[in-house]
Formats: sequence, C-alpha cells, structure tokens
Amino acid sequence: MNNRLRYLEILNLPSNATKDEIRKQFRKFAKEYHPDRNSSENATELFQLIKEAYDYLIDENTSIKSLNFNATPSEEAKRMERIRKAKERIKAKRESEERVRKVTYQRLTSGFQWKIFSVLSYLSLFTAIILLIEPYLPNHLEKQIVKAYSNQYNGFKQDEVFLIKTTKDLSLFCSQTLHEKLFLNDTIFIQRSFIFHNPTKIFHRSKLGITSHSIDFSVINLFPLISILFAIPFFVKRRRKLNSNYIFTYKFSYYILESLFLYFLFSQDRWFHLLFLGFL
Repeated sequence: MNNRLRYLEILNLPSNATKDEIRKQFRKFAKEYHPDRNSSENATELFQLIKEAYDYLIDENTSIKSLNFNATPSEEAKRMERIRKAKERIKAKRESEERVRKVTYQRLTSGFQWKIFSVLSYLSLFTAIILLIEPYLPNHLEKQIVKAYSNQYNGFKQDEVFLIKTTKDLSLFCSQTLHEKLFLNDTIFIQRSFIFHNPTKIFHRSKLGITSHSIDFSVINLFPLISILFAIPFFVKRRRKLNSNYIFTYKFSYYILESLFLYFLFSQDRWFHLLFLGFL
C-alpha cells in the first residue's frame, strides 16, 4: 500500500478522493479530534496523525517523518489497531454525550415546564410588542404630592439623581433641578404611558411656569432593549434544536428572561393594566 492510500485510509476516504473532499473531511475530523475540543487521552495523537495525512495529501511533496512506512507489517498493524480503538473510544464518548443531550432536550421540551415556558413566551412577546408601540400612544397625567425625598445617587442616564416618594407610595428617581423646586411647591404631575401606566416624565408648576423633568432608573430608560429581551423566549420556543447551544439558550430564557418578565409584569400592577389594556 503506497503512502497516499494509507493516508486516505486514516481519513476514511476512498482512493479516488478529490482535494475538496480531503479538505472537507479534514475540517470535520479536526473539529472532532482537536485536543481543545476533545478530552480523550488519544485525541492529541489522532489529531496530529490527521493533520499529517492532510498535509501530505494536499501537497504530496511534503516531507513526512512521523509515520514510519518502513515499519514491519506487524508494527504497522499494531499502530493502525491502536488508532482504530482510539477512534472507537472517542466515538463511544461522543455517542454517550449525544444521548445525554437528547435526554436533556426531551426533558426540557416536554411536560409541565415546557407548557409554562410556551405560555410565558407568547405573553412576553405580546408585552414586547405593546412596549414598542406604547411610546406612540397618548399619555395621561396624574397629580401627586411629594412627601419625602432622599439624598443624592449616581444616576443611570443623569449624573446626579435623588429619590422622591409620594403620598400614593410611588417612588421615583428624579433630577437635581426638580429637587430644588420642591422646596417651593411639593405638588407634581406625573406623565404615565397609556397601557402599562409607566411613569415617563414629571411636570412641576411654579411661579416661573411649568417645567418638565426626566425620570431615571425607569423602564423607559431600557427602551427598546427591554422589548428585545422579552421577545427572545418566543423565538427560542419556535427554533428548537438538539444541541448544547439551544439547551443553554433555553435555560437562560426560562430562568433569567422569563423571571425578569414576571417581575416587570407584577410590579406596579402592570398585569392589571395589561388585562384592561390601560383603561383601568
């Protein structure tokens, strides 16, 4: 058996394999047996052998020294037997990992947990769409009186903010300019969004006129990121795939994104406003 046929045998290719087929098979084996991806004890040796076979077959003038083709038939047979057993062990390990993935995938995409995820994914998508269109809907004003305010904090969108609390137990982070005006008049008008009644802006009336003030650490500061996050679980549900990336994405959506969605929904009575589409 000449050198070319022996190297083709290592790559599991026929004697008439083209260079394109050799490159494709090498990429497949390199991903499978690369030591960074494969923790088997024989992975390094197999990868070196595969790389050696590829280098020779692509350029047959390459000087190859690691394979001893002058070895006796019995020595070569032993070497090939070791390679065969190493491949079988790696294949068995890969099949075992695949079975674990299938069991995990089946468990995640069936049963009561999957039904909960499905319902929440549709609900969170609906909420995401509403959040996208809500800035273009009419707002309404609500009169409230500030009963207390705290010291300064570092803001999300503003350098310095302070926390105010109203007589209706609403807490808002506001700008420093509003803090100064509250000494003269503690009445404010809160602009709220149409559906979820999210506070979007504060208006204050004084002798100098009406001034508007932005709100920090609010849902509106996360627009449109929050809509994108809430829409992700729906697309995760729709694009089910049996691989490790999907399992990770599913768990992230179920435990992190859906928890964030539920917190959003049940804080400030947003579930109630959503139920009545903002009319109550």
